[in-house]
Amino acid sequence: MKHFNGRFLLAGLAAAAMLWLMVWHGAWLQTAATPLGILDLELARTTSRVEEINRAWYTLSHHATWNVIWDFFFLMAYSSFFYHGLRQAWKQWQLQTRWGLRWGWAALLAFLPGIIDAFENIIMLWWLGGHPEVFSPAILYWLVWAKFAMAAIWLLISLPYWLLNLGRLIKRR
Repeated sequence: MKHFNGRFLLAGLAAAAMLWLMVWHGAWLQTAATPLGILDLELARTTSRVEEINRAWYTLSHHATWNVIWDFFFLMAYSSFFYHGLRQAWKQWQLQTRWGLRWGWAALLAFLPGIIDAFENIIMLWWLGGHPEVFSPAILYWLVWAKFAMAAIWLLISLPYWLLNLGRLIKRR
């Protein structure tokens, strides 16, 4: 990585800011029935658990809805961060296989956790609206874990490049 990438730095700062907002805003959703807050809804494995969470958040349903809406902005920020991080890694490693895999296809992988997250958010909005039968919580449970696994891998690849990028900015000053 020879040059400073402002978009990558901005995407990382936006993702960190949105993560902070989600944690701060989501703290209201941590109750005795939902100690993990919104994660309890994401990881509900049964319709009865979704209904239990809806009952626990009866007075907080508006707040929970807004937490899910904020998550749409968070997923845009972290998807952009992953895109720029994987792009930097791709350039550094110069990965091209003999089968002709190009960066364009690999870029789609950076957005996959965000796409799953958007789908999950739409389902959770239906659930919060009192329709837990719309989609199987058990299937969503495994999609959420797939999203977390992919996001963890992309983070492990992207974060070192983001820190190098930040170091280049600090050196320039």
